[in-house]
Amino acid sequence: MSENARLLTSRKALRKKRSAAEIAVKTVFIVFLALLALAIVLPLLFVVSTSFKDYAQYITDPFGLSFSHPENYVKAWATGNLGMYFVNSLIICVSTLVCGSFNMAIGSFAIGRLRFKGSGVMMSILLSTMFITGELTSIPMFILLRKIGLFNTRWAVVFTGCIAPQGFGILLGSNSLKGFPAEIHEAAILDGAGIWDQFTKIDLPFLRPAILYTAVGIFQ
Repeated sequence: MSENARLLTSRKALRKKRSAAEIAVKTVFIVFLALLALAIVLPLLFVVSTSFKDYAQYITDPFGLSFSHPENYVKAWATGNLGMYFVNSLIICVSTLVCGSFNMAIGSFAIGRLRFKGSGVMMSILLSTMFITGELTSIPMFILLRKIGLFNTRWAVVFTGCIAPQGFGILLGSNSLKGFPAEIHEAAILDGAGIWDQFTKIDLPFLRPAILYTAVGIFQ
């Protein structure tokens, strides 16, 4: 009986030590995350606070919090053409995201689902474009945009974003579709579904994680 009591006591002591160690580890982890969040939030707060200051306040107290001049945003919107810049950014961002995500999805479907002759070679070519930097393509792209009449327009930025290969996103999406059960597509074909119906109703919802990854990469 005394032996069993000793075993129970030792087990309780071991559990207490483990719980104390777990609490210590969690505490250190929470403190680390809090410091990391503070390091991210403070610069953002500094930028926002600075935008509400005039020049004198910025010179005399650059790190102080102040929200005394909200009219700075009105001036920036009216005299700094901020509205036009916002519209340009919105058009370019939305158009590039939609085009790039669609190109990634349709490319993944073609390589991962249709598996046409030469799809492996096409995948290798798409992946090889990841090693081609913007410095190599800037001059040919400039000449192309000037010849097709898009130079010095917002559509030049949209065009370059839409024709980007999205090689890594297509690699993720095509590999996901290769592991998708073929019986589902066979059943859809028996029900009269065409290629477009198979893509939009079966494969496109399955590609949402890869599309989201591609969209985040394009937005960055």
